[in-house]
Amino acid sequence: MPVEIAEVVVAHRRDYWAWVEQHAEEPNRGMLLRLRDHWHNMNARFFGGRLLEPYVTLTEPSRPATYGQCCYASSWGSRLEIRIRPSLLTGTHPRLSGPIAGRRLFVDDVLLHEMLHQEGAEVTGVDEPAYHGHGPHFATRANDIGAVLGLATVVARNRNGSDLPRAAQWPHNVRPADYYLGAYHPPAAEPRGEPCPHCNGTGRIPAEVSA
Repeated sequence: MPVEIAEVVVAHRRDYWAWVEQHAEEPNRGMLLRLRDHWHNMNARFFGGRLLEPYVTLTEPSRPATYGQCCYASSWGSRLEIRIRPSLLTGTHPRLSGPIAGRRLFVDDVLLHEMLHQEGAEVTGVDEPAYHGHGPHFATRANDIGAVLGLATVVARNRNGSDLPRAAQWPHNVRPADYYLGAYHPPAAEPRGEPCPHCNGTGRIPAEVSA
């Protein structure tokens, strides 16, 4: 079931963004405000405006290989933080370099992926821990949005020889090859049996950290 979010948390999120607007240093300020604007656009387009504005930070996720992470508890103990790896935007990530326009498109997709986790955490209450957060419900919602974007279908897991792409790598694994303008350098094959490169597989703070 959905989680009731205390007004003090909602107010603190507003205060966070007010601080970013007024006091954050460049280039972080510009990058964060662009992500915030894009979050609002996607919230209206794909989520019916149901999501509450989260903390979005330019922060290293808890695993070296991940692009972003939706943490159900923020690094300072509040509710929900979407982390975006800074090197994706600066062009220093080994899989993302080249035109800034392409890097932004890729980061926008990372943010969209994490917004699906936010929806599960704060709207639908669907967690799917047995699928590391990328179960049938996540795949269904990804395919709902993918249908609007003209993307191929993804599945929670590959079974019975299915070669359909997996939801854990959505949407970058179903974008056209030239969508990111040559900025993204994908692996030779989609990883199997590895944590989601977007968000550490679960989106949760590891138990040994959150305990």
